[in-house]
Amino acid sequence: MAKAHLLLDESKEAKNVLLPFHEKQKDDFNLNFYLGAASQNLEEYEEAVGYYQKALSQRGDVVAVLNSIGECHLALDNQDQAVQAWEKSLEINPNQEEVKLRLAALKEEK
Repeated sequence: MAKAHLLLDESKEAKNVLLPFHEKQKDDFNLNFYLGAASQNLEEYEEAVGYYQKALSQRGDVVAVLNSIGECHLALDNQDQAVQAWEKSLEINPNQEEVKLRLAALKEEK
């Protein structure tokens, strides 16, 4: 249900569906990933990073999660953390042209 809400760009509804489950299943990767996505879409970036970090602790480094963390840190003007997340993502999958471009542009701004 929550995934459908996210696909329909209904992030608040997705978050409302997921939060009751989070109290009982805090160690579920998908739950934390989707809560992170919903929070990010709602521009609740610090909260999103927290959920994404929990997801990483459950499944290890996942490119999509690292890229989302980078986006959140960029929105929070935490450029160093965004660079770290994107560099780690590129270590895992160096064939991400968009991430390479964003990272290069961010480093150029510094």
